[in-house]
Amino acid sequence: MSIRTGAFWQGFAALLLAFGVAQLSLQVDVVMLGQRAPGGPGAYVMLTRLVLIDLVVTMAYGAVASVTIAQAVRGGNASQVIRWAMGLAGLTGTLLLVTGGIVYPLLAPWAAGGDSSLLTMLELAFPWFVAGAPFRMLNSCAAFALHATQQGVWVVRWKLCEVTLKVVANIVFLDYFDAGFSGCFMASLMVHAGSTCWVLWHLRRQTGGLPALPPLRWSREQAVKSAWEAQRMLAMQLLGLLTIGLFASPMVSTVTTERLDAFAAGMALAMLVFSPFTAFFRFLAIRLSGQVAADVNMLIRELLLYGVPAAVLAGLFLSSGQQLLGQSIYAQQGPWWSTFIWSLAFSLPVRVAGAVLRAALQSRGGFNQVAKSDTLLGWGLGLPFVVIGLVLNLPILAYAFLWLPEAAMVAWLTRQHRATLSMDAGRAAVAENP
Repeated sequence: MSIRTGAFWQGFAALLLAFGVAQLSLQVDVVMLGQRAPGGPGAYVMLTRLVLIDLVVTMAYGAVASVTIAQAVRGGNASQVIRWAMGLAGLTGTLLLVTGGIVYPLLAPWAAGGDSSLLTMLELAFPWFVAGAPFRMLNSCAAFALHATQQGVWVVRWKLCEVTLKVVANIVFLDYFDAGFSGCFMASLMVHAGSTCWVLWHLRRQTGGLPALPPLRWSREQAVKSAWEAQRMLAMQLLGLLTIGLFASPMVSTVTTERLDAFAAGMALAMLVFSPFTAFFRFLAIRLSGQVAADVNMLIRELLLYGVPAAVLAGLFLSSGQQLLGQSIYAQQGPWWSTFIWSLAFSLPVRVAGAVLRAALQSRGGFNQVAKSDTLLGWGLGLPFVVIGLVLNLPILAYAFLWLPEAAMVAWLTRQHRATLSMDAGRAAVAENP
């Protein structure tokens, strides 16, 4: 499929909108808690950090399942694979329920840091959050399954309905039942349960049956791939937290308000700028999984040919607006702000290439290779530059973590892609001349 087709961009737009709607759901919770439950937003953010593994496993399994289902569409057995994927999602969600019910209450006192009111809120919310684990797993897997079968528009409509129901449910539990902080999670459980029932009914019409437990070998393959993807996502999250800690630590170098504020504001902007890359990466992994090798190669070339120059222009536009962004929006100035914007802008074309080549490798099942390389380069190359830059008070070195590990990753992925092309050419030659 060419990038010039409307179906290609419609599919990407649907996945991007679905990601945006998911973020909107989180914002709804934070805003409504802030208006009705004192201390609620802080407790909500604390809980999401505490249950990070739960959320990472959910996203990782959905990503792997989407690639597997897209490959099954090409092979003509998508219905059976969707039922297997949903069955394994339900089993994994049940395991998360049991694990979370044991582990999260034990971690709550440590996370609360001696704040009794915060501890009370967390303890009241945990049972409701943990009970929703199977529904969240099934929900996520179903959404990716619909994207993989090119029904992304359905996902956007479905998730918008979920957000609307979430607002109504929050009002009921927070205002009428006066359930406090835990009311938000009661509402989530109710909405996710109802939403899961609907999507199971929808998929039953599509696949001809309910979720089923897959063969052990198939389950093991999906579990291994999901574990690698979860490890990659978790490693990146932990690296981000450690980087923030280094910028705020007086043990590394003298902490200044200018430096810390500039970094915090820059990271907020970076999260906004990078979010479409995440959606694009997921979308490409799905689409490339359903294509033959020749079509994959053609699509990669097309994406790089048009995507990298477009990212260069976007980077130039971003860097030219650094003063406007700093003065009008983020209230930042100075070398730690301007260098961050230049580094962020420089990273955009590299990240476009990285997203395309990562998707190509994952579409062939290379989740372990991507995870190992991302983790090694992020921690082994990016983190030392952060430390050196802070010690020497050189923002150009400290901010190299934005582009240097990604540039190294692109170089390695390019080598892997060329090796794959050579192998495919060799197989084709053998097939033509047996």
